[in-house]
Amino acid sequence: MSNKTTTSTMQYQSNEEKQIAQIRLGIQTSISHLLARDAKKYDNVVQNFPNLNAEQLNITFKALIKIPEDIIKAYYSDVTQNNLLLVILGISTKVLCGNNKDLQSTFDNLMLTLATKSTSSNRDLTGSKHVQKESILSAILTFCIEQFVPLAPFQVSAIEAQTKQQLSPEQVKDMEEIKKQNVHNLLYKLSKKVSGTSFYGTLKKALQTKYPTAISTLLDHKEYVNNLFIMTKYIPSLCSHSFSLIVQHLIEMDAQLVALNATESVEEDENAENIDIENAVFDLELNEENIEETRIYCAEKLDTVITVVFETIEKRIKENNAKDFLDSIFNAMMDLFKNFVLNQYQLHSIQFLMFYICSHNVDYMDKFAGFLLNNIFNTHLNPDVRKCCAAYLSGLIARANYVTNTTILRVLGQLFNWSDKYIQTFEQSVTFIDVSSHSLFYAVCQGALYIVCFKLKQLLKPEGKDINQLIAESRQFFAQSPITRIVHSRFNPLKVIAQDVAEEAVNIFSQYYLFDFHQVIERNQSIVIPQLKGDGNDFLETNFFPFDPYLLRRSEKYITPIYQRWEGGFEPLSNHQQIFGSPSKNDFHSVFNNANDMDRFRDSQRNRTKSDVYLFEYDNKEEDEMEDEEEDSECSESEEENEFDEFSYYDASGSGNGRSPPKTIAIKKKNTLSGVSGMSIGSGSFDESPFKHHSPYGWNAISLSPHI
Repeated sequence: MSNKTTTSTMQYQSNEEKQIAQIRLGIQTSISHLLARDAKKYDNVVQNFPNLNAEQLNITFKALIKIPEDIIKAYYSDVTQNNLLLVILGISTKVLCGNNKDLQSTFDNLMLTLATKSTSSNRDLTGSKHVQKESILSAILTFCIEQFVPLAPFQVSAIEAQTKQQLSPEQVKDMEEIKKQNVHNLLYKLSKKVSGTSFYGTLKKALQTKYPTAISTLLDHKEYVNNLFIMTKYIPSLCSHSFSLIVQHLIEMDAQLVALNATESVEEDENAENIDIENAVFDLELNEENIEETRIYCAEKLDTVITVVFETIEKRIKENNAKDFLDSIFNAMMDLFKNFVLNQYQLHSIQFLMFYICSHNVDYMDKFAGFLLNNIFNTHLNPDVRKCCAAYLSGLIARANYVTNTTILRVLGQLFNWSDKYIQTFEQSVTFIDVSSHSLFYAVCQGALYIVCFKLKQLLKPEGKDINQLIAESRQFFAQSPITRIVHSRFNPLKVIAQDVAEEAVNIFSQYYLFDFHQVIERNQSIVIPQLKGDGNDFLETNFFPFDPYLLRRSEKYITPIYQRWEGGFEPLSNHQQIFGSPSKNDFHSVFNNANDMDRFRDSQRNRTKSDVYLFEYDNKEEDEMEDEEEDSECSESEEENEFDEFSYYDASGSGNGRSPPKTIAIKKKNTLSGVSGMSIGSGSFDESPFKHHSPYGWNAISLSPHI
């Protein structure tokens, strides 16, 4: 029996070898005719490929492996539009979806052979007209990357036509999994077989070219990102590039969503002529009928992809090489902030990726904070970028519940000291409040006080220490600070910055018995700022809070545990009351009774018809009649009228100075600061600042010298 089996196998192999030899000879002959400018036979061969069954394809692929040079020559021929390699790639999706391991192995070998041979052959084509055609390596890699998205309906129909059976959704899902495994196996083999920069350069280009567009489906985006992350596990050198590619497209989605949210109110906005909706909305034609549907769909798409990113990071940090992966994506995010994020205003969600990454390593937080400080104090940067950095820095420090006291104090020290040096340099020339000329100063002051609103309680009451000692330490810290000089300066920052931030900072200072600036707030009521562009409460044109509450409904679960919501100000304890007595009933923060109140209060202060801080909707019900009541009860009653709808994404439209469509900042190096020329300020980097040489709170961390 054994001898019969062996004989049968040998006969089969002999027959197969004969078939391979015949097919190879026939294809070689057709290519020879093609190169002699006779494409008839070659066209017949190419056109017959889609009709081959799995067994015939397997034998034909084995024949083609033996003549790679001929296939390469035919590929670069311009005699006919038919191309053997492109036809093979076109029909090979069904190969990847099948469970025929022998056929898949033969196909892989053919691709590897052509890729390796073509990279050396292309050197001989330099200078010829043939190099204008896409390289064979590029065609193969592009084919692989095209498989990163789910099967299109026409592809499923083609497979059904060939197999002559109707595929159920479960069968299609199984085919998708088989395809994913096969394509990653092929890419892995190519990465090991084809060496040199040509492979990685070509692959990067294919990843960029085939990335789903704005009109691609949500599932296409999700699966493409999933496959990108899978690829980075066996090609780790592309981790940073792949992550950057994903986030760049997320930035576009984020900006698109903000622009869509603004379209409903653009006609009512007094500054509507400054909003470039057409350029902000990518690849979409909008009208009144589809804008709401498009807005919700874009929010779903953004939320879904960000969730995939968060899920991947969470899984990778549990693996052995987590540090390398986190370092790679952190460095990628740093580059993205430099080149993209800081050049756009009013993005809703992307910044929370960095917020999340920084939570995994205290060094990331310090490096990112140092980077933002360095930009704030860099006089060669565009002033708008510097103000944007101040907003991101203050929001990051204020909202991260994982930030250390050391980092908080260092940042506050830098910001307060810079503001003090600024006042010393320019106060004598101030005759009135000129917001436009000194907008950077006001942005920095607002950022510092915003941090105080959220973190003063943490600074005074870290866990495990006696509260009396903590208060003594806080008094020492703030006693060394220039806060009093800043507040009482001619610049009068409490008049210019967001009034809810100013009032809450004043109240929390007073309630912790550090400073009393209530008289400044009262005096400011009678001060009118010339050339006012704000709405009466918000004088800074570029005023925004990039880390306002994150409420994309799927992905928020990754942010909520590390996010500090507004806690309603001072929380009196029994020992506080024994030492200092109970807070006044008229305290500002007695208005706020839950975690969201201050965020919503700032929203209402901007006269918005709908809050643009959230990506969820609120149903604002109109009351029949309301009698005038005290300010506290007005605020609390208005909050009761806001009903949260957890099933719909928020429409972030509305008039006033809320979030508007992202505006690209024209970055130009400047040797002078608008309105503050001749000012040279230290880097502010934690690594370079002399914290360790002077006060631990950084009062001497910044130097100032005039330009010559």
